[in-house]
Amino acid sequence: MLTACVIYSLKYTRKILFGMGFFTLTVFLVLQLLPVGSAIMADRYAYIPSIGLVFIASEGILALWNKGFKTLTIVLLGIFSVFFTVRTYTRCEVWKDGL
Repeated sequence: MLTACVIYSLKYTRKILFGMGFFTLTVFLVLQLLPVGSAIMADRYAYIPSIGLVFIASEGILALWNKGFKTLTIVLLGIFSVFFTVRTYTRCEVWKDGL
């Protein structure tokens, strides 16, 4: 379904294809289909791939702003800021030591 939405978006812009392509390519490189090392799962593997998703989100926010939905854009940015602030705080509670 996501692939169909990305293909449909090509009628309007190639930016969504670029963002999803960047995400897919970079996440594929760290899936460890050929295991290297002993790390099973780590947050650091999502840092670079998330650039593609943040690119798509920022283009969406910019599109809302340019279409005149300035209040909605500010509210959405505020909600995202509070959400990620809370998530960061709760994540710091988990990260106590190397284990």
